[in-house]
Amino acid sequence: VTGSGSVYNIAVSGMTGDGTVIVDIASGVCTDILGKKNLSSINTDNTVTYDESRPIVEINQASGQTDPTSNSPINFTATFSEDVEDFINLDVSISGTSGATTVVVTGSGAIYNIEVSGMTGDGTVIVNITESVCTDLAGNDNIASTNTDNTVTYDGTRPTVLISSIESGSTDLTDIPVTIEFSEPVQGFSLDDINLTNTNISAFIEVNLGQKWTANLNPVNQGIIEMSINADIATDNANNGNMASNLFSITYVLANQAPIIQNQQFSINEDSEAGIFIGTVIATDEDNDNISFDILSGNTDDAFNINKDNGEISLSTSNILDYEKQTEYLLTVEVTDDNPNVLSAQAIITITIVELDEKLAANNIITPNDIRNKFWIIEDIQNYADYELTIRTATGQVVYKTINYQNNWAGTYNNKNLPIGTYYYTLISTINRNKYSGFINLIRN
Repeated sequence: VTGSGSVYNIAVSGMTGDGTVIVDIASGVCTDILGKKNLSSINTDNTVTYDESRPIVEINQASGQTDPTSNSPINFTATFSEDVEDFINLDVSISGTSGATTVVVTGSGAIYNIEVSGMTGDGTVIVNITESVCTDLAGNDNIASTNTDNTVTYDGTRPTVLISSIESGSTDLTDIPVTIEFSEPVQGFSLDDINLTNTNISAFIEVNLGQKWTANLNPVNQGIIEMSINADIATDNANNGNMASNLFSITYVLANQAPIIQNQQFSINEDSEAGIFIGTVIATDEDNDNISFDILSGNTDDAFNINKDNGEISLSTSNILDYEKQTEYLLTVEVTDDNPNVLSAQAIITITIVELDEKLAANNIITPNDIRNKFWIIEDIQNYADYELTIRTATGQVVYKTINYQNNWAGTYNNKNLPIGTYYYTLISTINRNKYSGFINLIRN
């Protein structure tokens, strides 16, 4: 206590912690000049708050702030341990890899919002408050911020998406493999987001969570097939919508099928003239490609010509055939398609030489009830594969007719036994109209 008379200064010290300091004067502790004791003090402002603690501050992402984000500004909350004064924009330091440039501080007392903008690229935004940039109401400078979540990742780049395949140009695959890959993980992408032209899609598999898928394209028709993905059908973790994909295009061509040709048989008289038509080699192509014909082997002395376009075989030279020297020719004929992926097939075409003045060797009696003559038999029946056989009654009714007879007629008509009697046959070549005729006696026991 210092002073004199009626005015005194009371200095209080020795405080051991923050809190209030209250002073009072009890009654009867001093006297006036007449010796009268004082009354107790009357107090209007006898309390002072003592504060020697420096304010601390914690920075966190603001409520509702997404991380990562594509939005600007980015908001943080600075929470002081007590009210402070003089906290301004320049008191906040910015770091990180996004190149942020601007800070705006709003608020009062102990809670402030820190708004950061001006990012020049993707990366992090980090905010800090250094020490002694602001003071509490007692004039204590702040301590540097303690940060539990003072970083936000800024991502302003839209994800790209690439459609690719190991196949390109054209393909005959019915399961064309494709890969769909985003530049970063996304949400919201599904099979329904894929645009398809002239194809279906199957085996849709996610192989890298949210980023990479594989699938197979299944062409509908021959021709160009296409696949694409529109923009903004999926978002990355920062809510950026994707860019549109490339247009994947490939031409589907049907796989080429080889032509089909079977072994075939024709016959020709040994005295035939050059140019005579012998027969047409039959071949087909499932793809409806044009086909051509060639004789690869067996054409001794180049006796036969084949039309490359339609397979017709003809005799090349007169007097070149001689039954005594060669009874048949086994021609290896190849048929080839005109598909870009050329395929061929081969068959043996047998040409039987018919001897001049040759008599048809056939029995003229059949006895169906006797196993020895049960069927009407023509010797060397293989020489008559292209012949048409007709058997008639004496009145001209046809009771049997076939091409390429197999020595199996046993005197029946419509699976019923014919009556005994004489029947008449004609055997005519379907190629050169060579003809044989005669009679058959049908006898039953």
